Amino acid sequence: MPNGRDYYVLKKDRENVTLARLTINFTDSETRMLGIGKSWDLGSGYVLHVADVNQKRGSARLQLYRDGRLLEDMIVNTGEYFTYEEWVLGRKIDLVRARLELCLHR
Repeated sequence: MPNGRDYYVLKKDRENVTLARLTINFTDSETRMLGIGKSWDLGSGYVLHVADVNQKRGSARLQLYRDGRLLEDMIVNTGEYFTYEEWVLGRKIDLVRARLELCLHR
């Protein structure tokens, strides 16, 4: 962990290793609760937004933005993951991965 930050390996050669910094790195036990219309600033210009929740189906419509531009718009069921991937150095990398634990609607 250079500079006390979390990194992941993008590419590894015999003598060289290419690292990328993890902006946010939650553990399995950490959670975040968001309501309809609420957003979470993930850092580095990324924002996760809850567009809608369907409590009967146990699903939520999640949107990921970067610098105000929509990158991903996905309906996620309870227990499933919202994932956004990008190609980096010829390899697909999960840039954002969040599990929908529970759907509540007030």
